[in-house]
Amino acid sequence: MTAPADVCNIALAEIGARDEVSSVSPPEGSQAARICARLYQPKIDALSRAAHWNCLRAQVGMTLLMARRGTPENPSGSTLPEPDWPWLYAYQYPSDCMMARFILPKPPQQGAGAGCPPIFNIGTFYYGSQLPDQGFKFAVATTLDQNKNRIRVILTNLEYAQLVYTTQAVNPDLWDPHFLAAATSSLGAWFVNPTNRNAELAKQQYEIAAG
Repeated sequence: MTAPADVCNIALAEIGARDEVSSVSPPEGSQAARICARLYQPKIDALSRAAHWNCLRAQVGMTLLMARRGTPENPSGSTLPEPDWPWLYAYQYPSDCMMARFILPKPPQQGAGAGCPPIFNIGTFYYGSQLPDQGFKFAVATTLDQNKNRIRVILTNLEYAQLVYTTQAVNPDLWDPHFLAAATSSLGAWFVNPTNRNAELAKQQYEIAAG
């Protein structure tokens, strides 16, 4: 079973560091472990947003939070709060979402709005292969909930929406070899300065990671 410490040790070996770490969460006490603990997850999160990695792809039906007055879910404007104009729906942003990729429709569920005709010209249900190449238009935004707390949401005009997104890379056993290689090279570049201050080596690691 691959642990974050194993990923860090590969990165340390790539830059010629002599230290190895046994744990980074929490750090086991060495200077190298403290450096790894400080940099590991933020840099892995940044790398996960850099491309649409297949090993980090997730797809989920989203929870509806807001609907425009006149939609089947909020016909009179009293059932749900309304999203920011001009969007028809606001959905909950998944807690493990690093980057929203695109929106797809899902079959309607029983309950509010089920069986009602769509109010858009293009329709909102799945009709075979008749889908846009990159899903439906959406925006990631923040808005105020009913308690006046600012929350992150997915805004779209699509009813019964599901989100395809990049999930957080927390389990190295699920990474494919390309993501693992990019992760160790990227981490190695960030480990260079706090471990041995070698600018040329840091540059080389950045170039490897970018490749």
